[in-house]
Amino acid sequence: MLPGVDDGPVDTKKALEMIEASYIDGIRHIVMTSHLNHPLGFSGEDDYDGIFCDFKKLVKKKYPDLKIYTGSEVYISRKILSEMDKLDIRTINNSKYVLVEFSRNVKFYEMDMAVHELKLMGYKTIIAHIEQYHAVREKYEDIRQLKADGAVIQCNNDSFNKKSRYSNVVGELMKRNLVDFVASDCHNMDDRAPGLKKTYKSVKSKYGRESGDRIFLENPERLIKGDDLVVLPETKGKAVIGRTSKLKFAAVAAVGICVAVLFISKGISPTVDIEVAAVEDSTVTDVEKYDNVDKIGIATDNIENNDGDIDNAESFGEEIESTEGEDVNLPADGTTDKGVNEENSIEIVEESHEELLVKSYVSFLEDLESEYIDTCEGYYSMLKAAIDLDDETERDARVEGILDELGSVESRSDNQVYKTLYDMQNDLEEYKYSVAVVKELREHYIEVKMEVSEDYKIQLEEYGNRNNI
Repeated sequence: MLPGVDDGPVDTKKALEMIEASYIDGIRHIVMTSHLNHPLGFSGEDDYDGIFCDFKKLVKKKYPDLKIYTGSEVYISRKILSEMDKLDIRTINNSKYVLVEFSRNVKFYEMDMAVHELKLMGYKTIIAHIEQYHAVREKYEDIRQLKADGAVIQCNNDSFNKKSRYSNVVGELMKRNLVDFVASDCHNMDDRAPGLKKTYKSVKSKYGRESGDRIFLENPERLIKGDDLVVLPETKGKAVIGRTSKLKFAAVAAVGICVAVLFISKGISPTVDIEVAAVEDSTVTDVEKYDNVDKIGIATDNIENNDGDIDNAESFGEEIESTEGEDVNLPADGTTDKGVNEENSIEIVEESHEELLVKSYVSFLEDLESEYIDTCEGYYSMLKAAIDLDDETERDARVEGILDELGSVESRSDNQVYKTLYDMQNDLEEYKYSVAVVKELREHYIEVKMEVSEDYKIQLEEYGNRNNI
């Protein structure tokens, strides 16, 4: 949620919009868990402390009763497991808790090793979005072992949505009381917006108030304070509906790009900030599990307007076109007879799974690039026309408006491209393919933005010279 840090909001304006949305949803305490040590090398990591201090002042001025805290989502690779003493760590609010993320193809023993190593270093490990790791999916004994070794289990808010491919997974974890708290994983105001109220209400309705309060309210408060979390007795898969309990403080948490916590005063019933009325069970009905293994495409769990709509996976493929009028001599066994009419023979080269996977992502990124260029060129034409206006007041107003729109275009493009690259790396790692192409595509995108903006910069320079800016 910090402006200009990793794949979150690109500027302060966008970051404050996320703060406002969180505040309206009832959030009063937010931990900024930006990526750390990530192989994509997101921008802003080195400037985190300074950006955090400046942003904290802005937030306090605008929302005096909302507090933000330091934190991070630490990426742990196989290589770093043997060099844990060199790992950069920023804990949650300077507590013992550290949020960690692994590659999607991580092995169980590697996760357990990381938990042990961090424990020896004096930390308590929070495993981010446990439902996304194939190594422990539906392996409840392994997850119990991680918890026994000291790990805290976190699930993403959007995974509870009935259309999410992870909805069945988190449902089974909930039935077994294996989830310690829920997080928003918010990055922007478009497809990964902040807010937990709706899911909190749904979880209470389906699994009981005690479970809902524990993972949305009580444990997040304890986490920020650095206290031990509340753990319910594990079950074998039957949902346990507990009694309604009164909390000394109530909190709603969101961890990912931010961890957000809502506190309600002791003895005061929840107000508009956090609605507790029961909702229909249909809002959390599980759907058939989505298995994307061996499927080529880009799957995005995208909640729009908090209404549960999800963008489905897209598949990209190729068609082999036949050539009419050409004689192709094939023997009875179906193979090409290169000795007969060789000039007309067709050699079909099958692409590997890795090539198809990379091609599907590249195709999608090319579409995003084309859309970005076309949109920017349209605004640049408008900018040039606005700069040529004679009326100074109208000219300045139009220029300012167009610049705001261009900023929004770049922000949306960054969010889409970086999320796609992030998903691409996870998929490549899952199949143990090389991820070098991800860095190349990221560098290409930066070059495209620089080239596209060159005309824009020239126009602004002329505008500034004309107006002595």
